[in-house]
Amino acid sequence: YLVQLLSRVGASGKVLLVIAEGLVDLIRIGRNVKNLKILHGKDLNVYDVLWCDKLVVTRAELERIQEIWV
Repeated sequence: YLVQLLSRVGASGKVLLVIAEGLVDLIRIGRNVKNLKILHGKDLNVYDVLWCDKLVVTRAELERIQEIWV
């Protein structure tokens, strides 16, 4: 399911998925997907952003990242 979701949004290659803290199970599921790294917005860092080919962020986490980094 996760791989299909990522392909629908055009995420291929090395993908960084930034999710809300409540989605802990998604991190566990994502461990089995090659070239996928899943982080919470509070754990986002420059290294991981530069590592990825595609960055996928939930709308709620994007707002949170903006609060933290701006």
